[in-house]
Amino acid sequence: NGVFDGQDAFIPLAELPVFVGTCADLIPSQPLNVDTADDQRPDYFVVIRTSESISENDDFRIKINPFGISYTDGTASGNSIRRSGAAVTRLTIH
Repeated sequence: NGVFDGQDAFIPLAELPVFVGTCADLIPSQPLNVDTADDQRPDYFVVIRTSESISENDDFRIKINPFGISYTDGTASGNSIRRSGAAVTRLTIH
């Protein structure tokens, strides 16, 4: 439905990402349906869980470089940069 919610299935990574500088590959633990001919294909969301040491007003950004989505057949997609705006933490202290 294009909205991240509690009905979305969690797809774990095959392994923990290894960062080279500020970049890392995220490899899903199972093949994903990305058939572009299928109008009912699922939406995928990249959800980032921060460390426990994040503080109020810390911020971070996420970027997928051009052709940064690659497939097992060696092809790639995304002919433009996909980037988020700043994600700023808001902590509720109980």
